[in-house]
Amino acid sequence: MRKGQLFSLDLLFSLGIIILGLGMVIQFSETRAYSQKEEMLQNELNVIGDTAASLLISNPDIICELEDGSGNIIAYLDNCINEDKIDDLEGTGVLGEALGIPLGYDFGIYRTNGNQLIYGNPPDIDPMHTPKNVFAEIRTIATLKNPQLTFEKSDFEDCLRNAANCRIEQEREWTVAVWRT
Repeated sequence: MRKGQLFSLDLLFSLGIIILGLGMVIQFSETRAYSQKEEMLQNELNVIGDTAASLLISNPDIICELEDGSGNIIAYLDNCINEDKIDDLEGTGVLGEALGIPLGYDFGIYRTNGNQLIYGNPPDIDPMHTPKNVFAEIRTIATLKNPQLTFEKSDFEDCLRNAANCRIEQEREWTVAVWRT
């Protein structure tokens, strides 16, 4: 360094390398923070979606009731959907609530073969073919024929003895999809 010279090339190169290093550290930390936030949001969506899929097949407000001969409910049949009940919930606008869907999220229930929307709201995107920010889970369910009639223990025993006389329709797959609105 000469007398009166304030900066040398070595100092400028050193400062440049330090600034470049700091920039890389800041960029790495921002990328990591963004990645963690996205992962947290996806995990939250997965929990909400899995809860909705589980409640679809186990919520007493949706599933089939097994009654004794005098009209008393003696059991609820998981994986057996009473479509009259689910229609009533959707008609009153509380199906999402029955499935545990909070504000800021929306859902759709689809027939797995053909992706036909049965319940819920049609999304702006196709949730069946857009895996990011959409949770979708297939559940195997059975539905009750003539759901307006009671399903008594004797009907259930008939199903166990002779499937041809059973009022529970064959199993089918429904897909529950949940996404952020």
